[in-house]
Amino acid sequence: MINLLPKNAKRAGAHSGMLRKLTALYLLVTLVLGAGAAGLFAYNQWLGAQTSQNQTELDELKKRRNANKDLVAEAAFINDRLKTETKYRDGRDWPAILDLAATVTPVDVRLTGLKFSGEAAALIITLTGESASRRSIILLKDKLANQNGVNSTEITTLAENKTGSVKNFTFTVVGAYASPTKKVGN
Repeated sequence: MINLLPKNAKRAGAHSGMLRKLTALYLLVTLVLGAGAAGLFAYNQWLGAQTSQNQTELDELKKRRNANKDLVAEAAFINDRLKTETKYRDGRDWPAILDLAATVTPVDVRLTGLKFSGEAAALIITLTGESASRRSIILLKDKLANQNGVNSTEITTLAENKTGSVKNFTFTVVGAYASPTKKVGN
């Protein structure tokens, strides 16, 4: 058989077959790369959504933690107040004690301090204050000594302060006191 086609035409046919194969390979690679890019884009979107959801959950947990911190701080404050109240609530009838102080204090005496020290069995009451006359301070001591549950009262300090023509006396009266206790249910 004789080949009547010129050599260039023969080569062109071979090149066109190779060109078709190369084009098909190029299209296949482009499709794979496009599918990969689309997959990466979808994965990136999914990761963004997951990250956003996780951040929302994290923010919610932080809010709860901060709310719990506030509750813990409030609980600690309340606990501290309860301990303080328990410390000062010792079974004494404080209204009766304050009534005693008001009863024994003459009109022209101003109390500046009321202090208790010691235990309930040997309680020491200390009244401090000021007055314009010594007689009122002595009357306070005598009235305190005549009260039930109070004994061995004495004036421990008495100082005269003079400002211009005005005399003023500061004092401290101390006495042993058996504090009345509250009855349960009252």
